[in-house]
Amino acid sequence: MKKTLIYFGVISLLMSLVLFLLYKNHRESDNQKIQSNTDKIISSDFLDLSGDYVSSTGEKATVAKNDQNWRISYNTDEGNVFGDFSTDWKEDGNNRSSVTEFNKSDGNKDFKISISINNVDDSSKILRVITLSDGNKNHEMVFASSSDYFKNSKDNILQGDLSAFEGTYSNDYLEKAIAESKFTLYGYKPEDYFKDNTSVFPKISYQDGKWLFWSGSTHAQFMLDKSKTPKKTNAYYEVYFVGNNRNAVIGQELVLTFIPANETGPDNDKTQESRILYGKSYLRPYRVSWWENYPYTSLSEVDLDIEAIENGDISTLVGIWRNGRGNELIINSDGTTGDGNSIKVIKDSSKISSVPYVSLQSGHTSAAIGLFKIGFKNPMGDQSDSSRPRLIITQSAGNYKAESYFYRVETNDSP
Repeated sequence: MKKTLIYFGVISLLMSLVLFLLYKNHRESDNQKIQSNTDKIISSDFLDLSGDYVSSTGEKATVAKNDQNWRISYNTDEGNVFGDFSTDWKEDGNNRSSVTEFNKSDGNKDFKISISINNVDDSSKILRVITLSDGNKNHEMVFASSSDYFKNSKDNILQGDLSAFEGTYSNDYLEKAIAESKFTLYGYKPEDYFKDNTSVFPKISYQDGKWLFWSGSTHAQFMLDKSKTPKKTNAYYEVYFVGNNRNAVIGQELVLTFIPANETGPDNDKTQESRILYGKSYLRPYRVSWWENYPYTSLSEVDLDIEAIENGDISTLVGIWRNGRGNELIINSDGTTGDGNSIKVIKDSSKISSVPYVSLQSGHTSAAIGLFKIGFKNPMGDQSDSSRPRLIITQSAGNYKAESYFYRVETNDSP
């Protein structure tokens, strides 16, 4: 009996010891997990962002600690700008990312700052990329800790990734034509241009898994042709598209040339902006508030003197006229036109027609040029701006579309 009690006593002690050791190991394991998680949080919260950054076009930015937050400073067309931000890191293997509010020094609070850091455990390969965006691709700014980041992103085009060129495009010629039309080109109103509410400007966009090119005013849409690999020539890329709507003709091929910033294009020109060669036109990124370069002041309108014109004095008809489709009519003081045709005065045209007119002579054929002085409206229905003198080229009377009317964009003193 005594031996039995001793036996059970030993067994109880051994079991207690085993339970104690298991409990101790469990506590140590929990402590290690807590310590490990704490280390991750600490290392994540204190990722160093300080240093110099560069954009794809060569602009510089600097990030430095600002109390408990960070501050990034960079240059814009309006001057030096800075913004403060905090971080909220998410972990993905050896990479980190953060998206937080961005408080700009100019008071704009629409922007967010996105930060990605790759290879955080290898200081020799670490890459920091900072993106400032308000949701509008045209306003987006991207800075990287290494300029090699942008070199690599350019060659992504060869894999069919056009992200480096995504956005809206324009050029000086198009903007000047819009301004000269008093911001009514293609039938739009000035406020449409000022609010960026038109379909006039070409665009590269990514929709439903497809890269698309919108031609702008011609309303032709093209889709990236995945069956043909883009080709790199020197430092620029030829990219193949096919028509994707009726205005483009379904399946019709279009070749666009993508020229990265600070690279020489087929025209032997190099700019700090990315460019796209579309046909014979070089496009560069759309510039916000571009119209401010073209003061919106009324051209000193010379009204049409119908009586004088009917009596052979066409001086009030002379000038360069343009309609909403972009077509131009140049009338010289000697009665010739810019394309080699001629103007023939019609005596008493206002008495024989509801709209006074002159005849546009082209060889053995002719058309009427309807004359609408300020305040005079088309009796068949008027879609024009009657506060300005207007012309219409037609073969018959009718209620013409707004974009059919010609408005004077400048005087022309050619003899």
